[in-house]
Amino acid sequence: DQFVLPEKCEQAAGDVDMSQMMSAMEQMMSAEGRSEASKANMRAMMQMHEPMMKAMTIEDADVAFNCGMIVHHQGGIAMSEIELEMGEDEKSHEMAKKMAGSQKKDIEEMTAWVDEHVE
Repeated sequence: DQFVLPEKCEQAAGDVDMSQMMSAMEQMMSAEGRSEASKANMRAMMQMHEPMMKAMTIEDADVAFNCGMIVHHQGGIAMSEIELEMGEDEKSHEMAKKMAGSQKKDIEEMTAWVDEHVE
């Protein structure tokens, strides 16, 4: 699974029930007539949303920011991969490659911050 909160973020968030939100998102995704690209993007958003929203329940603003952005950037990487697989525009491909690389670096930095600051 490519959308995972670091363990320390999971511990900081505690138990949160996201089932109602996820059910609504599943209904949106199953709508007929969506293109394969739309379905792939919706799947990525659904997978990203639950751990990102869970991170937003963390009381400490700094921890919530870093934990939430780790998963948010994982979503950006997934969207970039979809663009590279299904998109046709060369400039969009260039942007997707650039964004995926910078977001991977950001994830490493934020994960290191979490490891250092969260017990």
